[in-house]
Amino acid sequence: MISSFLEKIEEVQQLQKRARNLYLFFMFLFFISFIYSIESNTILCIILAICFTPVVLTSYAVFNNILLKKIDSVLLTHLNVKPYLEIINAIGPEQVGKKSIFSKSNYYLRITLAYFLLGRVDDSEKALENVSNCLKRKEKFLTSYYYLRSLIAMTRRDKSHFEETYNSLIEISKKDEAVKSVVSIVKAMFDIENLNTNDYFDNLDSHNNLEKIIFNFFKAKNQLLLRDTEGAKKTFQQIANENPELFYVREAKKYLEELAND
Repeated sequence: MISSFLEKIEEVQQLQKRARNLYLFFMFLFFISFIYSIESNTILCIILAICFTPVVLTSYAVFNNILLKKIDSVLLTHLNVKPYLEIINAIGPEQVGKKSIFSKSNYYLRITLAYFLLGRVDDSEKALENVSNCLKRKEKFLTSYYYLRSLIAMTRRDKSHFEETYNSLIEISKKDEAVKSVVSIVKAMFDIENLNTNDYFDNLDSHNNLEKIIFNFFKAKNQLLLRDTEGAKKTFQQIANENPELFYVREAKKYLEELAND
């Protein structure tokens, strides 16, 4: 499975080139039409040329969005972290002389998540520092940035760092209703990590396989706090059979071993 994803890196790069070439071709046609309309003083051609521009730009954006979803499915659906990193690094903006479908913020947020999922917290934190330099120009990434920052703070048991990050998320949620669910998730994680029960994950629906693992992990830890040992075992077992590269999978196995020895 892993090797098959690695082989698709070149395919992704080829798709990226095709999208860019298609965009350039359409822009060439636009300029030809525009120049012709000016020289011939044809109003219809001018109108068509103007209408053609947003169509081209939208088509290019849609293609890139589809490509991004395909790439992200390697991690979110198939749970293959290392192949995902290979693909991101192969087409990311840090590749000298290559254009990328990723902005730097977009790239480093994905790298941060991948490193964190591997349990490489130091590397994850370093990658996230690169995002902070672009935040003023890329406010749409703030929620993801603070979410990842809160995960790192929890892992490091850094309460002051977490509270600062959590408060930033609350401020964003006042302007964006959708962020309130992220605030609730982070709050529940923090409660459980600090040995306070929180049943938020008990009935929370996941959007992909990765979310399912993370939500089940904290659900199982909450079950332990409630002394529901059998329930915790069953929930941890749902995680333990997944890709062992994932930090949460390895931790679930540790809990199962400890519970088996009790």
